[in-house]
Amino acid sequence: MVIDKTGLAGAFDFELSWKPEALVGKAEAANDDRLGIFKALQEQLGLRLEPTRAAIGVITIEHAEKPGES
Repeated sequence: MVIDKTGLAGAFDFELSWKPEALVGKAEAANDDRLGIFKALQEQLGLRLEPTRAAIGVITIEHAEKPGES
């Protein structure tokens, strides 16, 4: 989950170029600026993801049944 702490409002249209490490391998990803989501976000958009803890809303479903025929 990502929490937006940028303070920016509105809609934005941007392109982000990256490839998952699982598709290209970690060694190749380390040597290519287009690879790796964290590096791509920081270098291309100026955004940094930081691990943190935060309270979030949760919905707990204790019981569910299929609806009956009408």
